[in-house]
Amino acid sequence: MNPKLNLLYISSLYPPYIIGGAEIMASYLAEYLADEGHRVTVISTEDPGVLRGKVFDRCLQNGVEVIRVFPKNLYWIYRKGNPSLISRAFWHARDAWNWDAARKIGQIIAEVRPDIVHTHNIDSFSPAVWYEARKLGIPVVHTAHDLHLLCPRATLLKRNGEACTEACLICKIYRKWHVTRASAIDVFSAPSQLLLNLHMKMGVQAGQFRVVRNGIPNMVSKPEDPVESKDDRMRFLYIGQLTVNKGIHILLEVFRQLPMDIPVILNVAGRGQLEPEIAQAARQDPRINFYGFVSGSKKRELFDSSDFLVLPSIYNDNAPISILEAYNAGVAVIASDIGGLSELVNHRKTGLLFPAGDSQALCSLILELVAQPRFVRELKGGARKISENYTVERMAKHYAEIYHSLKR
Repeated sequence: MNPKLNLLYISSLYPPYIIGGAEIMASYLAEYLADEGHRVTVISTEDPGVLRGKVFDRCLQNGVEVIRVFPKNLYWIYRKGNPSLISRAFWHARDAWNWDAARKIGQIIAEVRPDIVHTHNIDSFSPAVWYEARKLGIPVVHTAHDLHLLCPRATLLKRNGEACTEACLICKIYRKWHVTRASAIDVFSAPSQLLLNLHMKMGVQAGQFRVVRNGIPNMVSKPEDPVESKDDRMRFLYIGQLTVNKGIHILLEVFRQLPMDIPVILNVAGRGQLEPEIAQAARQDPRINFYGFVSGSKKRELFDSSDFLVLPSIYNDNAPISILEAYNAGVAVIASDIGGLSELVNHRKTGLLFPAGDSQALCSLILELVAQPRFVRELKGGARKISENYTVERMAKHYAEIYHSLKR
């Protein structure tokens, strides 16, 4: 039996501050391993207004010691609003190597003396935190949840949503800097092979590379009793960031194409720059409901009352947690055949894939599903079955094996 570990996680954000999946996965992993008896400490960021002059804020959160700091910069990433281009440029310049973060995190690492430092998103902390760990001889594991190390927007997309095929000079410098600094990482991991391959292709040279699939807690109390719809309409769900790269505008276009007599309904939940467009679409089309950002029981209710989760991303999306949540609820998935999505969706087994950006293809799939209710039931059954492959227990055991292999 392997001995218990002293683990230190570093994550730009950590619940209750949630923007994307990285902070959710970090919390699932930290809390599971704490429950298993390991000592787990998390360092994350905090609003300087909340800290009120304190360097650190400490609390015990679900068995995990959470230490929050504010690495000095122009703004806190959770409440950055809509900063100007100049402000963003200065923010990223400081975030290339944040000396304040290095000093504060180095102090905590020296105090905690962990066996492993595992970083998730490092926005605000900068690559300096990897070197603080290495100075003390502590192995470093990093999980890439997105393309942050390769692109300031973390998407490899231009501002207008088009694919960025040729990086500008500033982006090349940004990428080269982060790729070079990643040599301090002992094990570089990602939830999808696609994301791992992209980092390797761009020149990341860590000690080892591993794919570790995301996993979530089981949220189903009675899997044999699915929620029944109150009507005969097929129920589609989009849940996530309301941004161009996520392709929500394509889904809205599909509903504009679908005749009004087709028995379908679309529920949309999330927040982001396209919220006004979503709200307007919901006002104009009685088939569309917009819920804004949801969590907890309301989020679960939306999954339980859906037939399909739709993810029409137009960029190399990594491994959305929403797919795992859908499978856990017995909800099949319709997704763009792009990025890590095609690794998670088994076409015509657990869901359906369509060419990214092709609203006509997506429209045809929906019409096919409406005409074949038996096929819909088969897809939902396949989704429920495959959910067993994406548990937090399986993910945590995989990471624990990596930690033990590095412990010195």
